[in-house]
Amino acid sequence: MDIRKLIDRIASMPAALILLGVIIAASAGATFFPQAIAVKAVYASWWYAALLIIFCLLTLVCVIRHLPPAKGRIGFLMLHVSIPVIAIGALVSLTAGSRGYMQIYRSEALNTIVREDGSYERLPFFIYLADFAIDYYTNGMVKEYASTVRIAEEGSGIVRDAIIRVNHPLTHRGYTVYQYSCDMQNGTWTGFLVQRDPGIGIVYFGFLLLMIGICIRVFERIRKNNDIPKTGEETNGANA
Repeated sequence: MDIRKLIDRIASMPAALILLGVIIAASAGATFFPQAIAVKAVYASWWYAALLIIFCLLTLVCVIRHLPPAKGRIGFLMLHVSIPVIAIGALVSLTAGSRGYMQIYRSEALNTIVREDGSYERLPFFIYLADFAIDYYTNGMVKEYASTVRIAEEGSGIVRDAIIRVNHPLTHRGYTVYQYSCDMQNGTWTGFLVQRDPGIGIVYFGFLLLMIGICIRVFERIRKNNDIPKTGEETNGANA
């Protein structure tokens, strides 16, 4: 067997689908464990990274084999490229990202979060809780939680003021601060979920490629189907 035939067999669709199935199975299995354990045992492991690298290489070989793209194959190539881009973005988020919690009292400033594994992470800025309020409906049900905060950095002082609400987080220097919990009885403290997701831009770009590829693929299929009757009519006309 020559090298070209070997490459064609390795970079075939069945091989890519089997590898993708293994990656999906490993990712699904990791969801049954706490994030800290899942990241260390699966997402940050050498074998998981090797699976993604091999899958990306298979996709790259498949794309190179179809260059330059023939008519009606552009959408097909974009679909192939988008999948490893999404996978790489997710891997970056899981390995280089961070997620932790902060309980902060009114008139207090903190720059440390507690991760799910119990370790601490220092933020590149301080969060000062200026005020916390709970709004209620007329029937006594909670309407909204709102935390008025000030973001300060060492040497720069107060850099911005903001109000953090449920579904209205604060984003600063790559970190997103969500309203997570609070002191319902006395309103003396509030709880924040702080998350850094460096791969989210890559994931969004991958999904953009995926959507564009799907649209182009659908357009190519429609155009191909519309060309078939025309070809048949021209053939019948020539025979007549």
